[in-house]
Amino acid sequence: MVDSFLPAIRGLVAHELNKNGVSQAKVAAALSMTQASVSQYLSNLPERYTKRLENLGVEVPVVERYVKLLSEEVMKSPIDAVITLYAFWRSLMVRGNIRHSHIAGLTISTGCEICERLFETPMIEVGRGLVLAQLVEAIRRIEASANVVAIMPNVGMNLVLADAEAKHESDVAGVPGRIVRVRGRAKATLRPEFGVSRHMAQMLLTTRKFNSSYRAAINIKYDHKMNGILKKMKIQVLRTADKDKLLHRQGDIVVAALYSVLEKLRRTPPVVVDTGGPGLEPMTYVFGSTAHEVVDRALEIASRYLT
Repeated sequence: MVDSFLPAIRGLVAHELNKNGVSQAKVAAALSMTQASVSQYLSNLPERYTKRLENLGVEVPVVERYVKLLSEEVMKSPIDAVITLYAFWRSLMVRGNIRHSHIAGLTISTGCEICERLFETPMIEVGRGLVLAQLVEAIRRIEASANVVAIMPNVGMNLVLADAEAKHESDVAGVPGRIVRVRGRAKATLRPEFGVSRHMAQMLLTTRKFNSSYRAAINIKYDHKMNGILKKMKIQVLRTADKDKLLHRQGDIVVAALYSVLEKLRRTPPVVVDTGGPGLEPMTYVFGSTAHEVVDRALEIASRYLT
């Protein structure tokens, strides 16, 4: 990490910040380095650092995504940046990319005992860590968007992501207190946790009964204009059942209305619309296999909503 990974990440973050107009002095302060060190990093082309990470087994799109995220976080919250950096590193170790490179450089005929002991964390814990890391990154993208507030419901929005074998609400992570409007921008009230968004967790778990590939969901507003946008995008949309005709109304009535129609359809389209009712705001639910997939779709919808 010290010899290869960290210098390459520092070099790419320094280039990213410099490209965005941040002075070398501010880059040095953000990265806890001297200005001379920053100048040295900038004297090399960013491709050199990207190549070093590629040699460690890290794909270029992954590198680019994390560099942008770290560049934003290090200027806002160095603590968040460190947490993200180590989540990134640990995910690489868990997948085996870095471990293989490490062992290849040593005269060992078997697996490295040190690595085995350091990363013997149960896979369920590792999986949950990766879920939270993906959510943090996706939420940062929402917060960075100037358009997303246009499609935020009055009750706020939430982005949830389930672990691979999710069965219960406690297996689904989301934002405590939701994502809300703050001075005209979207802002997550707290860092994501598991078991904090009952309604969205139930909506996601209900869809998973008919499409287990769905692991992520986000809620956005629904109105006449949204209806037109969804039609133009040619997205397959499902409407929840008429709540007045539900035979069983126990628990969350929107979840019950969703299950009622899914039980007959036996499949789940990527977008579900609930037209609301007394005390219920109309809502659009976007589902996908990853948090980035549903955020991509939400941001595209937001862009169209403003045109």
